[in-house]
Amino acid sequence: MYLREFVPGTAKVSLLPTFSDVCLHLGYLIPFFKDAVWINPAYWTLAIEFQYYIVLALLFPFLVKSRLSQYLMWMLFIGFSLISSNSKLFFSWAIYFYIGINYVLWLTKKTALFDFILQTFILLFLSWYLYDVIDFMLAVLFLIVVHFCRDFNPPVFKFLGKISFSLYLLHFVFGSPIVNFFLKYCTHSFLKIILVLVALGLSILSSWFFYLWVEKPSMRLASRVKR
Repeated sequence: MYLREFVPGTAKVSLLPTFSDVCLHLGYLIPFFKDAVWINPAYWTLAIEFQYYIVLALLFPFLVKSRLSQYLMWMLFIGFSLISSNSKLFFSWAIYFYIGINYVLWLTKKTALFDFILQTFILLFLSWYLYDVIDFMLAVLFLIVVHFCRDFNPPVFKFLGKISFSLYLLHFVFGSPIVNFFLKYCTHSFLKIILVLVALGLSILSSWFFYLWVEKPSMRLASRVKR
């Protein structure tokens, strides 16, 4: 990503991170500091996820305590999304997280079917109202796929699932620069399709190596620490 500065014809934009940016990555603190930037733009969602884990750890007892407490948590998450206008923070995306929480509560028989349908319907409506129809359709698709396709797991999906986190981290590092650099040379739609496929293939290949050499050894090390 940073070697692009030495490639002829690329825009003179420095992507080298500052020391403070690197330090702020350690706690996903970039969103809380003005002018701080992510080393990898994909990391902004990791910060959202990290904030969610903290909120969930604090509120989890109320999610399984009673029907009343579940409704209070449902309204709280809706309130987060209604009040927050900062897309860099978890609160702005809270209703999407609660769609998943609500589904798991129903699946594990921690909430009634009526409550699940009512709450999910309102959450989906708000996703359309607060965001757009694409976000609404993605939320609906998530529920459909997770519920009806849980047993559909062909080998290619298993492989992609295995490297999914690595692919998430590296697609911007390998795939995006290839597309950005060579797109100006693709004068026909067919060439653009080929370019995207090449970039996708390279991203998957690099993710597989990253999984073998970094992610998998890290998981083994973490399991030893846990024991």
